[in-house]
Amino acid sequence: MTTTDPENPFVAPTARLEDYSQKASHLLAEARVAPAGAAMEWLGTGWAMFQEAPGTWIGIVLVYFLIIVLVSIVPVIGMLNAVLSPVFAAGVILACEAQHRGSTPTVADLFRGFQRNTGNLMLIGVLYMAGLLGVFFVMGGGAAIVAPFLVLSGDQAAVAAPGIAIVIVLAALLLVLPLGLTLWWSPALVAVHDMTSFEAMKRSLFACLRNWRVLLVYGILAMAMCVVAMIPLGLGLFIAGPVLAISWWAGYRAIFVE
Repeated sequence: MTTTDPENPFVAPTARLEDYSQKASHLLAEARVAPAGAAMEWLGTGWAMFQEAPGTWIGIVLVYFLIIVLVSIVPVIGMLNAVLSPVFAAGVILACEAQHRGSTPTVADLFRGFQRNTGNLMLIGVLYMAGLLGVFFVMGGGAAIVAPFLVLSGDQAAVAAPGIAIVIVLAALLLVLPLGLTLWWSPALVAVHDMTSFEAMKRSLFACLRNWRVLLVYGILAMAMCVVAMIPLGLGLFIAGPVLAISWWAGYRAIFVE
């Protein structure tokens, strides 16, 4: 990120100080509440940083995608994706942190989560999977209780069944959504701030709930971007993927870092 003139070694180096002059990451005691329009700023940061190292960021996302595919096709081992995802997410975060401070990110940064706080990062995935199993258990138990009554109801069951199914699905979503929010920014909190997995998940959940407006706008924009990216045979995902990954980091810094 720094350049000098080889013919004149006394020329001062040039760098984008306006982008990388912030202090070292200092975790706020309480998460900020960002305005809804901040979602555009996060995506703008993603685009700007992607343009500085497009080849590297495409490589990071492509390698991550290939790893997910390879692990998924192996029986039983495919469940490791949930455990490993926070580790690779931490690698993306650390690559963004490096670029933010003026260094050039590399594809190897994707694996830096295996060198720092790996146990806590993997525990995030384990706790998330345990939460999902708990939700499925509760929903399955509810369905098992309702099923005999539907059978005994005869013709009335045909009328009631769709409504009951909708209620069960909505209840499952209400339980899964908060669980997903615990996963949203927790890898960044563990990777950068050495937070425990449980504390990071709790902080992520509360921060997401406080920032539901900006996250709603961000989600809509992200979906729109992915739809557009799919039009040219999906090739646009090579750009949308890295931009969204970096914008996720930008959101973390806007909410948690002084």
